[in-house]
Amino acid sequence: MRSEVFEQVAIKLADGNTINYPLKLKHATYSRELKETTCGFEFIDIDKAGQRIVDRFVYFLQREARRLETK
Repeated sequence: MRSEVFEQVAIKLADGNTINYPLKLKHATYSRELKETTCGFEFIDIDKAGQRIVDRFVYFLQREARRLETK
C-alpha cells in the first residue's frame, strides 16, 4: 500500500478544538468481522501549537480510559 497524502483535513476534537493539517495515511486494516476499516495517520508539518493541542487531547483520552477502567 502506498502512503496517500490528504492535504486538507479538519479534525474536530471532543474537547472542542479543531485542528487543520495535512495527513499521511500510514496503514489501513479492514476487519470483515466488524465490517470496518481502521486507519493510522501521521500529521505532516504540524507546528508546536498544533502538537500541544494533539498532546493535550491524547492526555485527555488516557485519563478517560483510566477513569473508565476503575469503574
